[in-house]
Amino acid sequence: MAGKRVEIEKYMEHNNIDFMVIQETHIGDEVRESFKRSKFTWFLSGGALEQKGEQCHHGVGIIIRNEMRSAVHDVETISERFMTLTLNGKIPITIVAAYAPTAIATAEEKDTFYDKLAEVSKSHKKERNNVHRFGHECKITTWR
Repeated sequence: MAGKRVEIEKYMEHNNIDFMVIQETHIGDEVRESFKRSKFTWFLSGGALEQKGEQCHHGVGIIIRNEMRSAVHDVETISERFMTLTLNGKIPITIVAAYAPTAIATAEEKDTFYDKLAEVSKSHKKERNNVHRFGHECKITTWR
């Protein structure tokens, strides 16, 4: 993913994007990590692997411009399909990174996903405004 990180950061820099939600990071083994690079900070949430050496097909992440780090109030790594990042500001927002099951998933997997999405949204709605992004970039100009 190191080469892809550079490519994503170049894209964000060129298009003046402040934050981006990513999916299918393929980060497994229940990885919950963040790391600061020269211009952007990456927050990642991976899943459990059933067998050693198995590749994870899920994983979500949120990438923010380093100038936004001081506005980060909370990062919640929930699972390989969900994470949230809450930013303080005049209008605090919570970014929800969600990776929905594909068409081949069982009805139970889909129901579980959407139940969890509703739970996550409801838990943040009480005190924050939500921004739901499903693998798309977003330019915000009022985060300060």
